[in-house]
Amino acid sequence: MEIIEDRHKKKPTIIPSQLPLEAWHEIIGQQTIADAILDRLVHRAHRINLKGELMRKTKKKNLIKMESILSTWFAMLTFFLCKWFTLTGSTILSALSKL
Repeated sequence: MEIIEDRHKKKPTIIPSQLPLEAWHEIIGQQTIADAILDRLVHRAHRINLKGELMRKTKKKNLIKMESILSTWFAMLTFFLCKWFTLTGSTILSALSKL
């Protein structure tokens, strides 16, 4: 409350929130303080409601795609390395057996 009171009508204040204004009373807890804060914030406020998918969801989808690509790449690398070691190992063994 003190921060809002100090800034009221003096400095711009940006408060990002995912909560609708109706839920603020419950979150703040004290009805009188919630009313005072909201009166000062909402009185001359410019509200910007953003729509669309949350960035966390977008980033999570991209991360899942990247993990899938890396997993496939790692499996292919493992397969080729095993084949290479098998071929190299058998070549070494046959060379050693001729000694």
